[in-house]
Amino acid sequence: MHASCNLGIVQVGAVGAFAMSAAGALATSRAILGSGSRTAHAAFALARALRRVQKHGLGSLGGKGRERGAAVAGPSDDEVALALPWFVYERTGMKQPAPLLASPFERLRALLTEPDPPAFMIHAGDQIYYDFPLPRRAPDLEEYRRAYREAFFEDGVEREFLASCPQYMTLDDHEIVDGFARDWVPGDSVRPLEYLVPALRAYDEYVASRQTPEIACDTRNLDRHRGYAFEYGASRFFVLDTRTQRSRGERRMLDPEQMAAFLGWLVEHRERIKFVVSSVPFVAELRRRGEGEDESDDKWTGRPFRAQRDRLLEFIHAHQIGRLVFLVGDMHASYHATLRLGAPDRRVRVEELAGGPIHQLQYATRDDFFDEFHGATETCAIPFRTRLRTFHGTGGGVLRIHVRPGARPEIDWRVVRTGTPMGSTHRLRDLSGSIDLAEPS
Repeated sequence: MHASCNLGIVQVGAVGAFAMSAAGALATSRAILGSGSRTAHAAFALARALRRVQKHGLGSLGGKGRERGAAVAGPSDDEVALALPWFVYERTGMKQPAPLLASPFERLRALLTEPDPPAFMIHAGDQIYYDFPLPRRAPDLEEYRRAYREAFFEDGVEREFLASCPQYMTLDDHEIVDGFARDWVPGDSVRPLEYLVPALRAYDEYVASRQTPEIACDTRNLDRHRGYAFEYGASRFFVLDTRTQRSRGERRMLDPEQMAAFLGWLVEHRERIKFVVSSVPFVAELRRRGEGEDESDDKWTGRPFRAQRDRLLEFIHAHQIGRLVFLVGDMHASYHATLRLGAPDRRVRVEELAGGPIHQLQYATRDDFFDEFHGATETCAIPFRTRLRTFHGTGGGVLRIHVRPGARPEIDWRVVRTGTPMGSTHRLRDLSGSIDLAEPS
């Protein structure tokens, strides 16, 4: 199985509970204090309180944490009413006595009881959402640890699933902060390394030390990538760390050490079935939505990282690396995309399967991608064409992948539904496909 993006049901339920309690508190405040101008005052107080929370944290409510040097007036009646749900929200750590939503892991747990159960599961990033629901949540080691506990253990079905099936994971930005790079964090005054230090410490404790034993003895090394390789049956896997060493200024996702290991792995297993796990899309091309900062800049095809992607494509073409499939996440959608690289007499094909999301509140659309894209690499001008072959973005689901090795290896895949959009009765239609790795490019 392959997926990404698990916004925990505890987090989603807590946001809903806060919204309802805040609305109730405002209604009570208006009933006690009267209507008329008080209604407008309550709405203004809510906006002011939320702005302070976003800027200064939860402790700023109730008259605390105002801008330095400003006179501090006592909290208004409406702010007192608003402070109560925030106080409960903060002190309970988003915990609930019982889940308010069905676990998205119910269907995955059921797969383990089938006659031919999945051998393992790959998580391609965003196992936690540290920056949800507060985008400006200050970096703190204990808060990162709490986010993993909430994501992994407070959903009883997920806890059982994680304990019953081998799991291979990597991290993306939401394990640190949205859009993270070592030299860039969007719209924030906090330096990137202030996020990375506690985020990597918690990730190493909960994930990396279980994937790669050497990490357990080196958890404080910020310059060591968290990539690793493993194998199963006839297939070889390389799990990239595309997040902790990425630098926009240096135009790279992979640091030199990881890049060298990855290139060596590609050549070593040139004739084998190979899966490369990347937390962000490698093959599929996203559309830009404007001239400024854009979501597409965060992917392999984005402006800061396309040059390194081109170098990888040129290496794949030069060494004629075949039977290559990227397993990617991040986009809150499932799809199959293909890249054909080089002239017809020396062409190489690269496949891409996107898995996920396991559970999310928003989904990508096909309009976010190019159905077909023609280009050429930066240095050697090798022509390539990408094609988005199948796409699904209307509900949660993971990919179930079956490899049929042999002289003519094939891959069968299908989407396994894990949920539908909140408030929708739309059911995920069956989506499946096959990849013939021996098909001429």
